[in-house]
Amino acid sequence: DESDAADVRRILTTKMNLPHIQNIARNPMQLAILLGLIHEVGYSLPDERTELYSSYMDKFLTREAEKSPAVRKHRKLLVKIHQHLAWLVQSGAETEGGASGAVTADELREIIRAYLVEHEHPQDVLDELFTGILERVYVLVQRIEGSYEFEVQPIREFFCASHLYQTAASYGDSRAEPRGSRMERFDAIARNPFWTNVTRFYAGCCTSGELGGLFLELNEFRHDPANLSSFRPRQLGAMLLGDWVFKASPKATRHVASCVFDDLGLKAAANGFSAQGRDAPFSLPEDCGRADLAARALEALDTNVLGPSSLELAGLMRANWVPTMQGALVTRVVASSGDERSSWLAVAARAGAFRSSTVPRLEQMIVSDGSDDETVFRRCSSLLGFMGDDAQDVPCIAEAIVQASLNGRAVPMPPAPGGWLIEFAASMTPQIVALRLRVPT
Repeated sequence: DESDAADVRRILTTKMNLPHIQNIARNPMQLAILLGLIHEVGYSLPDERTELYSSYMDKFLTREAEKSPAVRKHRKLLVKIHQHLAWLVQSGAETEGGASGAVTADELREIIRAYLVEHEHPQDVLDELFTGILERVYVLVQRIEGSYEFEVQPIREFFCASHLYQTAASYGDSRAEPRGSRMERFDAIARNPFWTNVTRFYAGCCTSGELGGLFLELNEFRHDPANLSSFRPRQLGAMLLGDWVFKASPKATRHVASCVFDDLGLKAAANGFSAQGRDAPFSLPEDCGRADLAARALEALDTNVLGPSSLELAGLMRANWVPTMQGALVTRVVASSGDERSSWLAVAARAGAFRSSTVPRLEQMIVSDGSDDETVFRRCSSLLGFMGDDAQDVPCIAEAIVQASLNGRAVPMPPAPGGWLIEFAASMTPQIVALRLRVPT
């Protein structure tokens, strides 16, 4: 009905800003499957990328099984073959320097045949699998005639991660030299940037009982002497937090956040882990380390609120805002004086701590430490820049800005003027006043 349709549209609109959802809604068929999944599970649509892709592929294969008896009959084998193929193609793509990862029809047929032999499946299903299923199930496509590849790279990476996770040896393996545990495999792929997305899917496969081991591997990676000044382990840990990997364990979440967001990790996160340092601050979902990240930024500010990175850390707090930060920041403003209070005021405003409910206290915080008029003006000017139109509701800010403007003093303007105070200050710059009076500047 119309209510259900509205819910589907609302959920899709909310979720489509997530890159891993965008990747499986690139064509009408993929979008139809995603819409069907949303209609089926509603607001329970998984946020965690591995679980989402697993649900998506399950829905996809159910859709194909309804049309093909062969798919229904060989469904589990079909999944295993796709996983194995993804592993081979991903490995080949790395060897070939990031190539598309396509295989010819003959190569694909041989891969399937070898898999059936190794795992002792009947050979007589080869033709049925190759012609009756693989050419119908559009996980693999032929963009070039006779050459097969996964339709989108994230699906290949999802299947590859599933293969690595499901075929990893357990510590109870009876063989003398097992092929590598799940954590050993995680460590191997985590250290290779080419395998980043596979690593993210792989981590999402881990059970709640394995999250502690996952943290230990990340911690070892982060403290490796070769990585002491590297963004790589910190960025990967932040990605896994953002992928909801650790959500089932608040304890593991806290440990990972503490490991990832040291001084270097905070600086990198404040700049979106961009090598150029220009991206928007990194942001985490609620219950996925958001509060821990904000707390780590506050701890860093406690150490050196007068430092050059204080406003960057404040921006990071704003991007990961949690209500408890407002009281924590106000407490620090009130407890400080002089330059430290000025810096804490700027940090709190940049972080978004000042709301209408704090306006009476804000005026006291600006003037109550006995600072001189020049210091008060600088504070008011700074707060206007960070608070924008909200600043005009604070009497001492409005008075200081109006008086300075009337005296011909330049006032820094926020990037998006709009309220009366900002418009007034902008209209009273010396250049504009001189132009109106036709006086040379």
